[in-house]
Amino acid sequence: MNVVGWVGIFLALPLCASAQSVEDGIALFNKGKFAEAKTTFESVLKQNDKNAEAHYRLGLILITRRFLDADEAVDHMEQAVEINSMNADYQYGLGAALGVKAQNAGVIKQAFLAPKVKGAFEKAVRRLTGKRILPFSSTR
Repeated sequence: MNVVGWVGIFLALPLCASAQSVEDGIALFNKGKFAEAKTTFESVLKQNDKNAEAHYRLGLILITRRFLDADEAVDHMEQAVEINSMNADYQYGLGAALGVKAQNAGVIKQAFLAPKVKGAFEKAVRRLTGKRILPFSSTR
């Protein structure tokens, strides 16, 4: 093989690795191997920070007790929603991350986070059902 062929193979290796990384990360995530999945998703995002699924999965990992970092989880979920706002899972993940952040916040901060949590969950339901959620009303 000539030098050009070797250079081509060398340059293509990172592209081949990144094509498998999201799927590998999801497989690790589904097996409960969160540390390995976290590393995989971080690697994917270094190569392509517009990968919504990697942001979403990394956000899920960051709201587990072992890796708890609610601020970072919210950042990743917001990125996922920004990239694909029509995905109900991403909207739900944002609501969950905001909820975890609220649980660990003071009372005043919780008051500011509550409407954001509600809004994210409502958007998730709307994406699933295509219907607007109306507030409850009491009629007597």
